[in-house]
Amino acid sequence: MPFQNVLQITNVTFVASKNNKVLDFNLTIKNEGDIICLLGPSGIGKTTILRSIAGLQKIVKGKIILKGVTLSSEKRHIEPERRNIALHSRIIVYFLTLPFWKTLTLAQNETEKQIMK
Repeated sequence: MPFQNVLQITNVTFVASKNNKVLDFNLTIKNEGDIICLLGPSGIGKTTILRSIAGLQKIVKGKIILKGVTLSSEKRHIEPERRNIALHSRIIVYFLTLPFWKTLTLAQNETEKQIMK
């Protein structure tokens, strides 16, 4: 039976620490190749969500389903190496002496250099 959504996160609670929790998070990505963005202030849980999708952190409740396969739930946790998901954390340094758009151009050029290697 074909899957309905590429990624389905339903009522998931992520816990990174005692003070860093994301409660009852829901996300649906319908099509492969769709681009999404997680936005929020520092410490809100964006990285925790991504680490949990990749399998680097277990979830407390809810389900993470990728292409019809349950990757994580309260009772199931597929290890990261079996998920076929890559997580790359990149810290971009913003130059306070440059306008924002020039900083983005520098980041893009640096990314292109890394791809060409």
